[in-house]
Amino acid sequence: MTPGRPRKTRVPGSGDKLRCCLEIFGRAWGKNRQAENHVSRDTRWTRCGLPKSVNTVAEDVRCGIPSDRLAGYAAYFGIPIELLADQGRASNDEALLAALFAAREEAVTPQFALWKNLGADFRRQYCADNTDAYMASLLQVLRGVHLLHLLYPPAREIHRGCLQIRGVDGQALNGRGSLFHQGEALPFVAGVSRFGGNLHLTCHFRDSRLLGRLMTEDPLRHFALSRRKPFYLDWLGVGDCLSGPATCAFMQCHTERLEAVKGQNPDELFRQSCLAVRRQAGPVPGDP
Repeated sequence: MTPGRPRKTRVPGSGDKLRCCLEIFGRAWGKNRQAENHVSRDTRWTRCGLPKSVNTVAEDVRCGIPSDRLAGYAAYFGIPIELLADQGRASNDEALLAALFAAREEAVTPQFALWKNLGADFRRQYCADNTDAYMASLLQVLRGVHLLHLLYPPAREIHRGCLQIRGVDGQALNGRGSLFHQGEALPFVAGVSRFGGNLHLTCHFRDSRLLGRLMTEDPLRHFALSRRKPFYLDWLGVGDCLSGPATCAFMQCHTERLEAVKGQNPDELFRQSCLAVRRQAGPVPGDP
């Protein structure tokens, strides 16, 4: 009988997957234990019951993971144990890589309260609030061109513009718009989604500088709201002052949807509306 400990039953192919896991997480497992990213310096490694010996880790990478350590490695990397145990999955398996990158993002999330509270729980709630069926219903109500009347109460700034809600992009409605300030058109892109009982509209200038965030009551909560004619919404929010000092300010915004003529092209209606609003703000170059 060969002296020493009995050989462990190892899962074929799991060594390459373990190497992939360690590399994606940026973990070192060599002789230099002083390296900042070495597994031996991570308290979670020990809590998951993983080897203290770097030789053992190297052997797991080279020969495969023993069946009694699969759960520990899966817990450390935050992935389902089946992804390591399934001999039919290679280290470049799409499901394995997707799970690893998602787990890595979760692992590097800052641990202060705001991030912990708005991490996975926020994503789950957001997805529950913005299902495909809900997005389709909301698009039926908001699709089209809306006139904007924007008021900054502290500075008494008033701006007008147009917003076009165009379609669904993932789990939000996408739109484009333009505000008119001192004779200039300020184009922006917008996204609309629900959280809780409210709609949230986030606008960005084309250079990605944040314009503002607005909130209003979800019109689908009340039949009367969604059936208004003309359809309008009153929003509250915060954003950048356009003509005042470079600081944030409260905003009040009134949006009213234009009723398109049957067969009218929505993009053409948006262009005509922008031109009309801009003319109200002052002379437009090229006008007679």
